[in-house]
Amino acid sequence: MTSEIANTFVWEIGNFQKWIKQVSQGECINSQNFWLPQRSFETKNQNFNHPTLWELSLYPNGIISKGMSLRVQAIQTKYEKEKGITTRRKQFILGIGEYDISQLLPKRKAVIRQCEKSGNFTFNGSKTVSSCLYDNFFSLDYIFPRNEKTKVVNLFVQVTVLEEKSIPVDKIRFDNKYEDCFEDDTFSDIEFELDCGSRIKAHRVILSSSSIYFKIMFSSQWKERDMKVVPIRETKYTSFRAVLYFIYSGKLLDLESFDDFEHTFKLADMMMLNNLNKLVINEWLKIVDNENWHKFILLGWKYNNNLLKNTGLEYAADHWKQVKKGEGMLQLLATNNVEGIEELFYITNKRLEISKVGIISERRKSQKPSMTKNSKYKEYIEREYRTCDYIEFNDNIHGNQTPIINEFSYCTEKTIVDLEDIE
Repeated sequence: MTSEIANTFVWEIGNFQKWIKQVSQGECINSQNFWLPQRSFETKNQNFNHPTLWELSLYPNGIISKGMSLRVQAIQTKYEKEKGITTRRKQFILGIGEYDISQLLPKRKAVIRQCEKSGNFTFNGSKTVSSCLYDNFFSLDYIFPRNEKTKVVNLFVQVTVLEEKSIPVDKIRFDNKYEDCFEDDTFSDIEFELDCGSRIKAHRVILSSSSIYFKIMFSSQWKERDMKVVPIRETKYTSFRAVLYFIYSGKLLDLESFDDFEHTFKLADMMMLNNLNKLVINEWLKIVDNENWHKFILLGWKYNNNLLKNTGLEYAADHWKQVKKGEGMLQLLATNNVEGIEELFYITNKRLEISKVGIISERRKSQKPSMTKNSKYKEYIEREYRTCDYIEFNDNIHGNQTPIINEFSYCTEKTIVDLEDIE
């Protein structure tokens, strides 16, 4: 059953636990096609009365990662075809949650996670469907704690198109009135123990009121609900402490190493703390160098984060001679991500405008017929030798494509003729 109100579409998926068992990784279930109001087109004749057509595809067991993946598909409408509209750009909020079914009470819905996303959709000729994939959309641990996938779960996915005056998720202000309570033993009622043996005391009510993750932990079927000391495994102390400090203050603790940033980023993503992720990224970008630039690209691919990916791509383009034969490049090539690697080489060659190896100019003077006796021509032939790197993907004996870096050189010539008046 589905419902659609104003700018929001809700897709209800009853007995979701059955889909987990029936649908393999990489396979999806699809919503019906649905219409949402038009916000803007790239055309001079704006017409906001024409809605847009969409479809959602949910991958219960993910595509690459273990969590759920979501694909938003834009379907070109008759109006778009007639007007030659080939681009659709949208800002929307994606949400996921559970709903209860009762014969006596109205249906109740509870959003577990929501995040703001942007999408650029392009139609080209016979291509009438364009999509954006969000691979790490949602972790199954939130609805199936301890991997118990037998309980009945009624799930819904919600998409809301933002209007011009809508308040983006990243503009929500955080109140830091709890900052003084951070690591204060007074009234603390929960303690977290890390693998290193360090402990951090906290307050359930503060964590639950500011984090959906902790609200679920302390009020659902999770075993941590009744524990006084909660063990936190395979997590860095500095990163977990940074997460708790953000929940109390809305601020980011000083992080020093790449590992600190990476672990904090992953924790923030798992706990659905989108604004913490943005604070982390803004500081993280300041430490990109020859040793870690490729990690930004790899994480950008994994988490579908363009800011991380583009940071690595831009750094590679600016420092191509230093990085193109390094360990980072080998790790990227080993992923066999054809589209991602081709994008790297495209941006690099475009940035460098075809790296110049050398310029050799040959000049010679010559007399040529002229309209007056007092004119002399000078002719220059300028040859410019250039080189650029490119990527090839060769099929290996296992049927996979192996990326190989090659380069080619070529020469361009141009003749310059100057007229010199000797009078």
